[in-house]
Amino acid sequence: MLSVLTLSAAWYTTSMAASAFAIKQAERFKSFPRQPPCSLQPNFQLNEAAWTAANTDAQFQAWWDNSTLDKTGSKSSQLAAEYGPHLNNFACGINLISTCTQASCDGFASDAADIWAYFVINSIVNMNNFFNELYMGVTNGQIDYVGLTGSLAEDFFSWKEPTFSPDSFVSWITTIITSIATFGSLHDDVRGIETTSTANFISATGSQLVLSLSPNLTPEEGIAQLGSFATQIGESTRQSIEQWVNATFYGQQDAQGHTFRDYIASGSFLQWDTPLNSDIEAFYRTLMVAKTVNYSWQTSGSPVFIMFSNTTNPDDNHGPNATKYYSAEDGGVYYLYSYYSYYDAAYAGYLTSPPNIDRLNNTAYNISIADVLVSSSRAWQYAGNNYTAETARNRIVASISSNGTLTPFQDGPRWEGIWTVPVCDIGNNVDWNTQFGDSQGGLGRLPCCCGEKCKDTREFVYASGFNGSVVLLKGCKKQLKGTGISFNQVNYGFKPPFWDKGKTTALAIGLIVSIPLLLLSCCVCNAACS
Repeated sequence: MLSVLTLSAAWYTTSMAASAFAIKQAERFKSFPRQPPCSLQPNFQLNEAAWTAANTDAQFQAWWDNSTLDKTGSKSSQLAAEYGPHLNNFACGINLISTCTQASCDGFASDAADIWAYFVINSIVNMNNFFNELYMGVTNGQIDYVGLTGSLAEDFFSWKEPTFSPDSFVSWITTIITSIATFGSLHDDVRGIETTSTANFISATGSQLVLSLSPNLTPEEGIAQLGSFATQIGESTRQSIEQWVNATFYGQQDAQGHTFRDYIASGSFLQWDTPLNSDIEAFYRTLMVAKTVNYSWQTSGSPVFIMFSNTTNPDDNHGPNATKYYSAEDGGVYYLYSYYSYYDAAYAGYLTSPPNIDRLNNTAYNISIADVLVSSSRAWQYAGNNYTAETARNRIVASISSNGTLTPFQDGPRWEGIWTVPVCDIGNNVDWNTQFGDSQGGLGRLPCCCGEKCKDTREFVYASGFNGSVVLLKGCKKQLKGTGISFNQVNYGFKPPFWDKGKTTALAIGLIVSIPLLLLSCCVCNAACS
């Protein structure tokens, strides 16, 4: 049997050996410190610098060009299966959320050469999340809008047998959904990212809808059909989005020849701020209401317009405060009007507010008069009174490349071109702005000269609905006296009916008077000659 002394010595020897080993191990780890988890390593961060450091664009391009589609037929699914954790069930598209999830960097940490695929897969997931929020938000927004069409028809289409243009309706949807595509594109951390890829994506959003929604549109429909038409177009819109999304993840080209490789280039979707579908729903509903009311004013038969006059006084009170917008940047004040005219023994009229404008700000519509003025003024400052749907889409894409601070989502119904109420620049003729109901001179004040030397008057007259208005010509002929502006030099784009009638009457009178004189002269001549 071993003595206690022997056991103690053995234990001491073993303990000392263990301590020596522990010291050596500690020294070894000091020489080779443990790597932090990949989620904390700079080269795995989801940002532009890491994307660029991994040469992601070139690596993805090479894979794209040299890979042959597998049995899934989907470029996105194939990429996820080939790299990192080899996700064999990875699939993205509408209503495909659980199969299109964020990739962990752990599956890519063993091979630094595959980091580029980690960035691409996460960009695809972000894009898929956005697509699904877009789809659900637009779906709910259209349902909301259809529910409002009855009250919209009653509130803003009150004249006899009004109609609406399906072609205009489609252009609104296209513009609005193009706007939605900007929602996540200006995250503060990614302002340095190359914006071409984002512009490609946003532009594709509109162009795909134009192609799929435009065929077989009737010239016009009765306003009673607005709700059913909105429902039909809503279904077509959702189908169009779904088809485009699914084709995108399969690697197919869009209408402009781009694929999702072009959309995510330069890391544009790495930090995409995907909005909630409830935000998209509210945005879509509000902007559809705005475009509908804007259209109703354009076709109501009562001109709705804005008069802009030069001033540096933000407290200008020549016009009604309720429809006023002062812009120091533009150097003047805008007043929103409608013109009401009637015939009671003589032509009469006055400036008033647009039809039912007070109803815009109720909880169903949630639009302010300031929205109307700001949006219209911006559109006019850029394109005069000729701001088209194509202009709107191009400006949305350009806003991404400008490194500005506003997007349509942030600006809502006051975004440039959502409203396009015509504007007449009356310059220094500030007294042409009056309070509602002021019928001075019998016809009140009118927009009689627009732009420098009245050069924009004709365009404004056509855009505002004053074309052919006898009231405009009669009122302006009187209003321009003593202003230094010659009524006869202003091109209103049409002639008063009484002008040609007057010339015809004068010609008839001239003939009546001249014929007897001619006969008399002939008699005198004959007598002299005989």
